[in-house]
Amino acid sequence: MLQVVDAKILARHAPKTEISFSFDKGTINEIPYEERYKFEFLKLKNQSLEKGEFILDDTKVFPNEEEAKTIILIAVNSLIKFDICFLVDKEEKEKKVNEIKQKLFEVKDLPTTTNEEKNAKIAAIFSRIADILPSYILFNLNLDENKNNAELQQQLERIKDQILVIVLKQQDTEKVPEKEEEIEEEYITDISIGENTTSTTYKKEEYIVTKKKESHFFKQFAFMIKENIMVFLSFLIPTVGVVAFAMLSPLYGQTNNKVLLIPFIITIVVCSFLYLLMTYKCTSTYFDKEALKEKKLLIYFIINFIITSFGCGLGILIFILFKNFDTDLKGLTIPTLTYILGGVAYFILFTSCLYLGLIINKIKLLFKKK
Repeated sequence: MLQVVDAKILARHAPKTEISFSFDKGTINEIPYEERYKFEFLKLKNQSLEKGEFILDDTKVFPNEEEAKTIILIAVNSLIKFDICFLVDKEEKEKKVNEIKQKLFEVKDLPTTTNEEKNAKIAAIFSRIADILPSYILFNLNLDENKNNAELQQQLERIKDQILVIVLKQQDTEKVPEKEEEIEEEYITDISIGENTTSTTYKKEEYIVTKKKESHFFKQFAFMIKENIMVFLSFLIPTVGVVAFAMLSPLYGQTNNKVLLIPFIITIVVCSFLYLLMTYKCTSTYFDKEALKEKKLLIYFIINFIITSFGCGLGILIFILFKNFDTDLKGLTIPTLTYILGGVAYFILFTSCLYLGLIINKIKLLFKKK
């Protein structure tokens, strides 16, 4: 079952008030052309959900309460055109995409010379869809490939009890449809299975896609802070430890308490490891096309820069307190190495999110190949 509850959809054709709708198996769920914003929302194109709930397969997709789940949307281009959507475990995403591609490519080379062969191929496509059981399937009956296609209608009737089927009805008037806004291909996975089409594949991880780029950026920024505030704050202690003791080490190296350099160095190493480990965990998934397009890495970098800068400031404050209140340090000239180590430590920490995940992922891939 699919439910949208008390939702406000930010879309060109959507109403400004809250709406609710639901679809279930057992019938061909028809969406009037005048309500095509619902269809476009379910295609994950040019849509943004400002408020409300999106529930799919008893899982609340928005607000995102099941972080282990993700949505895959796949566009299929053949004798007919449609979209299939899957709600899967994030860890199984790549495996699921490959499984779907393999199933659909089984019918790629079927002949389509005669009407009988074309109908047989359409039937074969639906047979594969029945095997992979998507969460829902979308058909736009305004497309030439789908319009007035008797075999398509027959197959939809056949699978409606097994799979949630949603169709956009044909436009009733003679008006020329408005020109749709251009959609970047990276929003969907596009699989072509025959005819004179080229097969291209992209990943789709999140279902919220907005046409207002700047607005979306700030919404994503606020969302990441709100949902991960404790994670970001946990970076403060390692930052303080690295910066403060990196700056103090050259000073204590001039005193008779050089033995303190041992716990200082241990603290620097441990705090650096914790910081880099947390950074890798937070950013390792931000290096694919979708994440980069959504500017998630940039958003994370900005937040990380703010938190790390604040932590660095606290580290400098601790250095000043030690310098002014530790009798061993009073009167000592601050060596240039203190500023160098503090600056280098800060630079490495706040820039690590830009390259750490990429480097480690490539190293892991290299070992897998071996």
